[in-house]
Amino acid sequence: MRKIKLTRVVFIFLVFALTSYNCVAQNLISVQNGSLPSFYTTIDLAITQAQNGDTIYVPGGNFPLSVPINKRIHLLGVGHNPDSTSATNFTFVTGTLTLQSGAKGGEISGLYLLNDIILGGNGFDSVNNYSISRCNFNNLSNPGNPCTNILINENVVRGTIGLGNITNHVLFNNIINGVVSTTNATLSNNIFFSTISCQNCLIQNNILIAIPSMHYYGCSPNCCISGNSVFQNNLFVEDIPTNYGTFANLCPTIIWNNNIFNQSINSIFINQSGNTFNYSHNYHLQLSSAGHNSGTDGADVGIYGGSSPWKEGSVPFNPHVQFKNISGSTTPNGNLPINIKVAAQDH
Repeated sequence: MRKIKLTRVVFIFLVFALTSYNCVAQNLISVQNGSLPSFYTTIDLAITQAQNGDTIYVPGGNFPLSVPINKRIHLLGVGHNPDSTSATNFTFVTGTLTLQSGAKGGEISGLYLLNDIILGGNGFDSVNNYSISRCNFNNLSNPGNPCTNILINENVVRGTIGLGNITNHVLFNNIINGVVSTTNATLSNNIFFSTISCQNCLIQNNILIAIPSMHYYGCSPNCCISGNSVFQNNLFVEDIPTNYGTFANLCPTIIWNNNIFNQSINSIFINQSGNTFNYSHNYHLQLSSAGHNSGTDGADVGIYGGSSPWKEGSVPFNPHVQFKNISGSTTPNGNLPINIKVAAQDH
């Protein structure tokens, strides 16, 4: 079954390459249902025509989005990292991606989203059992009814995450620029460039850059923003113990286990500066970093540790076009020389 699926996907990529020849035709979006794909020129039309369980393959290029996702589909791009999408360009989606209750059980992966992702965008929907992986997007929020079982992994989040009306969700191996405010979650092996506010959360194996790392100023024992949470095996730039009295008095329900405090920002990563994500930076730990082998599982803290380490290039699991060369003219016998290298992905 997997060999058949890969063969179809490779065929789809070949169609992408051919339709972009000399920039005459727009890249086509494939909707795969059963044995044969259907092709569309816009992402809105592809989503509208897709059925529950379909996979939508979006090639590199610029694709406006204006319709919500209200069915169980798998929306896959070619990736967002410029270094790993040089053969195809990255998949750039403009417009807000709104998920409604019918999207239950679906996923998105490999997209660069100009704007936000909204769970339950009409104010009444609950979005459950959904996966957001290896994307680059602005903000993530859920203004609607409670959502459950949301998996958020290996993403670049340029803005904030506000998931206050949600239960049983997991954020792991993400790089997050903005404030994270959430409840009933597990936050593991992330890099946080700003502050976090968590209720009833397990926060472990993360690297927290900001000072202060958590919202707590102005709180009282009845307003503990990071209450009922466990912080274990995290690495902090901030020297939390100097403020521990404040935390202990205002947030007595916080549990601290095996955290590393007061680390110089220059001692953590191989190559990093500033307080936002940058594709040119290297977020592997320095050999001398205190975060080496200090996670709860004995692996590194940060995005390259845990059960699902950050995948270089942020390439999604569908086959990846590594090289594409299409001749500018046909041969004397009318053939068009094409050279395309596609690599299968094991995860």
